[in-house]
Amino acid sequence: MLARAYQRVNRLGDAKRIIVEAQTQGKDSAELHQHLLEIAIIEQDQQAIQHEVQWGSDQSDLAIALDYRAFLAADAGHYRDAERLFSTAIRQAQQNDAEVTQDILLDEASAEVEFGRTAQAEKVLQRSKQQDDPRLIIIAAMAGNSSAAESYMQLPEKNPRDTVEHFLLRPELKAELALIHGDPISAISALESTRKFELSQPEVIEIRARAYLLAHQGALAQAEFQRLIDNPGWEDPEMPRTNLAHLGMARAYAIQGETDNSRTEYEKLFSLWKDADADIPVLRQAHLEYNQLH
Repeated sequence: MLARAYQRVNRLGDAKRIIVEAQTQGKDSAELHQHLLEIAIIEQDQQAIQHEVQWGSDQSDLAIALDYRAFLAADAGHYRDAERLFSTAIRQAQQNDAEVTQDILLDEASAEVEFGRTAQAEKVLQRSKQQDDPRLIIIAAMAGNSSAAESYMQLPEKNPRDTVEHFLLRPELKAELALIHGDPISAISALESTRKFELSQPEVIEIRARAYLLAHQGALAQAEFQRLIDNPGWEDPEMPRTNLAHLGMARAYAIQGETDNSRTEYEKLFSLWKDADADIPVLRQAHLEYNQLH
């Protein structure tokens, strides 16, 4: 939709204008309010965030509202609250909507991967009744489980002309498999075909950035992480990924020997997650790296 397109290019005022126009024409929907919530998060408009969360809570689809709240908790580094809210949302969705149930399970697993809680992410994915969902296979690979991805890649393409499968899904899986096997150069190469389409799936940018880090190409990794930070509208902004891009930046600067800049990026993450659960694996690792800077 047009509002999403404006959001992705950081034209947030235009995105909000399109949404308001649709609402005044009687076309209000949960999707529009999701966009408004995402924009409020990007703008750090706490009043608007609470308004949209409350709107969702007042609607019949409580599961989606709880999913929003879980994402907000994850974005703040509150994984225990996020887990509780995701679980409640899933129980609510299981009553009448298998598709929403699957979406929320994948949301929770994605957040767990970002937190570095990969074993928990796999446990969440095992609860899915749609194990052949390509989105699930990607998340499993990001958690370090290669079996489903390897099986998928052995299958012939259903439609070689399909943009998502040919230019995004398969290259992404190929890159994740390369990273699992310690081959970042092959991962970087696999993602070249995604460049024209990656804004529709910004996780590809993060994968490329991680590959550059593992290949000790700090300047290139820095550039990719900076793109995520500068363009929060590309990503669902309630995901922890945008905040954690500062950790990627810190590591990229460290590779280049730019200790002061590295320290600054670590401190940005610590500031964003000043109230986060202290035992999040990725946060504990970040503190360990920070303390080792010279």
